[in-house]
Amino acid sequence: MVTVSDNAVLIHGAERFVYVETSPDKFEKRSVRLGEVTGGRAEIVSGVKVGDKVVTDGNLILEGT
Repeated sequence: MVTVSDNAVLIHGAERFVYVETSPDKFEKRSVRLGEVTGGRAEIVSGVKVGDKVVTDGNLILEGT
């Protein structure tokens, strides 16, 4: 199971997504399907895997680029 800080998940309409660092200073927007969100953590059912570097701070800046 993959969990991330719930503020790492961005919402646009019905889409839920996160940004994943693919290489230094390169990021990829990935749609995710959420499981349970509780205690400040969000379970990611699909879209990222264990070991992916999910952006938790500054993701709104990436959304604007």
